[in-house]
Amino acid sequence: MFGVALAAGGTLAVLREKLSGRLAWIPIAIALAVVSEHCFVVWPIWSRVFDVPVTEAYPQWGSVPERPTYSEVHAAPPFQDFSAARDMYNSRMLPLLMAGYVVPNAYTALTLPPVRLSEGPVVRESPPGLRCRIGNHTIELEGDLRPDHDVKLAIRPVRHGWKVDDRSCARIENHQGEMKIVMLKPCDRVRLSFRSGGEIAYWIVAATGLAASIALIRISRRGSD
Repeated sequence: MFGVALAAGGTLAVLREKLSGRLAWIPIAIALAVVSEHCFVVWPIWSRVFDVPVTEAYPQWGSVPERPTYSEVHAAPPFQDFSAARDMYNSRMLPLLMAGYVVPNAYTALTLPPVRLSEGPVVRESPPGLRCRIGNHTIELEGDLRPDHDVKLAIRPVRHGWKVDDRSCARIENHQGEMKIVMLKPCDRVRLSFRSGGEIAYWIVAATGLAASIALIRISRRGSD
């Protein structure tokens, strides 16, 4: 919201320099329209959000799950239920995320095909006594892991994403849309990390776009002078 406000202010400043005479009223009219929209639409929404206690908006906030975090897959409902005050905070997936579930459809639109993981435990198949810890970008397996003890997880094996830190111990395969960890030699611990490899490229593109925008603004201001 603040970025949009800054962009709108910069655009209005450029229009004020470009337009004169009979068209000088246009930047003022646009500014009044933006302020009116903020007063009648944005401000009531944000003031209501800040007045509502966190415990009322998100009852599961700060709750400690009884099961290990990210140990089960649970799909979010298509729509969020209304609260007792008939409010909706657009957080149909947040209660499940706060409860420590893996939510496969947290950010999918209703128009997309239902391509998602089936509900149930994250660890589909594993040797006895396996301990699995799942984080945002890491998966750690500990136990008596041997070549005949493969592990199947309800996680999509994104291509060029999940990597085994020690590739001599195991490799990742796609088993019916889910991740299968094939052991190559006996190991007590296997660690997987998610590295898409595109983070640096994304930052370069963003920085290039920002530099180009600044250069265009300066060129337009020099042209007006």
